[in-house]
Amino acid sequence: MFFYLLFVLFCSRNAYEAGFDIIETPFNYGVDQVDNKNWFHSLNYSGELLQCRHINIVMYYIRKRAKYRPVGGVRITTTDCLFDDRMTSYYVAYLKRKKPESTSVTDRSLIAKYICGYKMLCNTHWENVDEVLFPMNMKKQKHWILGRLVFKERCIYVYNSMSSNVAKKSAVEATTKYSVLIPLFLSQMNFYELRSDIDLTSQPYLNKNSTDAFRIETVDDLPNQKDWYVFKFTICKIMQFC
Repeated sequence: MFFYLLFVLFCSRNAYEAGFDIIETPFNYGVDQVDNKNWFHSLNYSGELLQCRHINIVMYYIRKRAKYRPVGGVRITTTDCLFDDRMTSYYVAYLKRKKPESTSVTDRSLIAKYICGYKMLCNTHWENVDEVLFPMNMKKQKHWILGRLVFKERCIYVYNSMSSNVAKKSAVEATTKYSVLIPLFLSQMNFYELRSDIDLTSQPYLNKNSTDAFRIETVDDLPNQKDWYVFKFTICKIMQFC
């Protein structure tokens, strides 16, 4: 729940006239520099979705905190919006051919570089983490959700602030590409040979091939869109303490 609250769903509203929205000395947030007042103003209102710039900054501070000041001993890293875009492209190619070797599922792909701990500030090789957090975009709903991959449970948990049946179905659809493709990448990279801490005879892995899709589970009883002030408070705490 802690890291779900760090993953923020806010809104944006243009509150300044042209020329009056510029910040002369930009705020440096590691993966991006914020030079527009609307970036901050958007945290005060509900309505539209966050941009990738918001998502990337939030995910950066989550993985930075998890790497240098872990909570509860759980080792965590995150991905970003580019990762989600590329996963979408790979999944389209996969569905057309149904053959991992004929798509970009290789140990030299961009996704593999993320898994190896490259491509982002404060990234960590997945062999050294217990969980990975994914920002995932539901394009039809123009809505962001959070995925949490727990390796030892072989499961991706889905956190969604929209609770309608349609939204839940769309969230599972958005997560499916991760459920299907990530095992293929891990298999190509001989990932489980690096993870002596994962018991391949345990129940989640029993009678499973390394390329079988991960289980997807939707997490219920979460703050919803009407509770946007909860997320506003949370992102302010991230920026203050991380």
